[in-house]
Amino acid sequence: MAAETRRMRRTLFGARSRIHAFLSALGRVRVSPRYRGLRWTSAIILLLFLVELATGILLSLYYYPEPDGAYETLRFLQGTVSGGWLMRSVHAWAGELLLATVLLHLGTVYFRRAYAHPREYEWVVGGLLLLATLAFRFTGRLLPWDDFGLRTARSGLDLLSTIPLLGPLLSTWLRGGDDMGANTLSRFFTTHVLILPWFVAAATAFHFYLVRRHGLSDGGRGA
Repeated sequence: MAAETRRMRRTLFGARSRIHAFLSALGRVRVSPRYRGLRWTSAIILLLFLVELATGILLSLYYYPEPDGAYETLRFLQGTVSGGWLMRSVHAWAGELLLATVLLHLGTVYFRRAYAHPREYEWVVGGLLLLATLAFRFTGRLLPWDDFGLRTARSGLDLLSTIPLLGPLLSTWLRGGDDMGANTLSRFFTTHVLILPWFVAAATAFHFYLVRRHGLSDGGRGA
């Protein structure tokens, strides 16, 4: 029993040490005041994602993912809840800025050839994060359950079904039936607030791990 207790203490101490070492290394990372490579766009993307996460959690406290109540809860949020209109506006505009910044980041990577060896996996993960950002926008459009959102969702699902292999499967799963209804809204909501945030968090952590390992590219001059 005593040996087992000592072993558990060493394990816990080792885990705390690794976490402390990671936090210390993270605290030593600094963003240069000069624009060098991709530091600023990376920092802005992370900040906007955190804004989206915080405002999304607050919005979900009032949102009711049912066709009969979704639009009314958003009207209540904007018209009755103190600061509700501001919270939804910040969420919407941060989403627009996030997509624009991700596109700028990937464009900078491409034109500066920062995707060259050994950073190929960072480029792939960046592409996946772009797709996730587009998926955030697509699934979020339907949540108000208004005419614009329904038309956008139908068009998007039809387009998604034309993609070989996974496209038809994803389109059928998101639709949740032969026609759009309660299952569709529920699956869009689940994808928007649960599946995509966890995927983006994991992909971002892996991306930063690769950046930490290979270093930041500085205008194609190497790591």
